[in-house]
Amino acid sequence: MVRCLSVFALLIAGLLAACSDDARAPTSVVTVSATPAVTTTPTATSTSTPTPNATPTPTPTPTTTSTPAPSATATSATTVEPTPSPTPRATPDTGWTIETYDTAIAIAADGSIVVTETIAVDFGTLERHGVFRKIPLRSEYGPDPSKHRRVAIDVIGADDGSGHAWPFATAIEKDTLEIRAGDPEAFVTGKQTFRITYTVIGALDAYPDRDELAWTVIGAGWSVPIGAATAIVSLSTAAFAAASCRAGAPGYTVECKTATIEGAGASFAAGTPLAAGDRLTVVVSWTKGAVSVVAPVLE
Repeated sequence: MVRCLSVFALLIAGLLAACSDDARAPTSVVTVSATPAVTTTPTATSTSTPTPNATPTPTPTPTTTSTPAPSATATSATTVEPTPSPTPRATPDTGWTIETYDTAIAIAADGSIVVTETIAVDFGTLERHGVFRKIPLRSEYGPDPSKHRRVAIDVIGADDGSGHAWPFATAIEKDTLEIRAGDPEAFVTGKQTFRITYTVIGALDAYPDRDELAWTVIGAGWSVPIGAATAIVSLSTAAFAAASCRAGAPGYTVECKTATIEGAGASFAAGTPLAAGDRLTVVVSWTKGAVSVVAPVLE
């Protein structure tokens, strides 16, 4: 009985040992098979694959960014180029005219001259303060064209031709005297008269056989047409020996319609209307020594 129990115990122990070995086998297999499963080669490949794709993706971005750059430059160039085009070109004044322009020149014994200009204008419906008269202070010296003469001018006054004074002011710019006759605080329209009087020193020329005055009574500074232009020159101490007159555009050679001498006086008339910018120059001469010729300031 005891032997039988011992044999039975041995059989049971053997079966238990065999069962224990079978249980450990699957565990080992699971562990081994899990190793390659954890090595996620495809996953790693899948993860690294976007990396090269990401690299070319930014490449077109600079290309896209740089493309507008030339367009911006072209736009800027187009904007700059037209800038000079709209710049307005200076044009003659319009809307008003000078109806008559009469000049009286008196040659004094001391060699100075007194000039009175009576300018009758029609402003029409325009509102203006007055007129600007420009007179060159430096001009070619007749006896020696290689030199230039400088004169001195003193403005005596301005009125309306009937004794009513106009305010006036003067300014010098680039060898030109500008006389502004009119009221800067009020506008005028229609027909107006401006009479301007001034003295000039250093305008006479001394030649070996005569003394002379050549004076541009109407310069090129007027930007409106002049209907009629006249001049009278007087010399109280002697009679004129010769007189001449030219009118027209700068460089003109057209003789005036009238240039006459009557004793100590000479009369001139352009004879035809003057266009904007036209000139009128008169020349008178007399026996040497009749008046004192002040030595000119030459440059």
